[in-house]
Amino acid sequence: MTTTPDRARRRLRIATAATLVLLAGAAAGCGGSDDPATASPEASAAASASPSESPSSAVPPATGIALTSGAVTVNAPEGWEKGTSFATWQKSAELPDSMATQVVVQSITSLSPDDTVQDLADQAADGITRTDPKAKVKQVGLVELDGVEFFHNIAVRRAGVVTHQYGALVDGRVVDIFVDFDRYAVKSQQEREEIVASVLASVQVDA
Repeated sequence: MTTTPDRARRRLRIATAATLVLLAGAAAGCGGSDDPATASPEASAAASASPSESPSSAVPPATGIALTSGAVTVNAPEGWEKGTSFATWQKSAELPDSMATQVVVQSITSLSPDDTVQDLADQAADGITRTDPKAKVKQVGLVELDGVEFFHNIAVRRAGVVTHQYGALVDGRVVDIFVDFDRYAVKSQQEREEIVASVLASVQVDA
């Protein structure tokens, strides 16, 4: 059977969303690795740009679909559409006509409530390399979103997908915000960084 572009996009979106569900389960109760994979040049460049800062106030917040999971709400960019979710605690929005460009917010009850933000970052990096052994992961540092400290990891994954992951423990739940890019659809690194900054500027934490 011939695979059409639309069918290929749907398969990659489904695979990506399903992977995020698996990562959430790992972060909720599993220990992490202290040796993340060597970062790609893109991840290293992005890491050096803003290692431990709040989102730039020069970038206006995204005003598209509001995505709420647990105590955290984020907005997707204007014009993005409701995406595929694989659990009640996962919400997503996606860029139309893109293979895997999406924003996902999810939260799951933590089985290790004493974990630090760095513990969560380690677990997230380990989870990505377990589900995608060829992924290159960079732990960037910490960023403050609406008064809460989140970790920031960048991963370059299969099929040219770049993932910015932000995570924190909020009200006893592990909260993750993912901004995934199909690099063939959003080719400019500057544009990708501006999209990430606008999504982060929209974050609201009701803790």
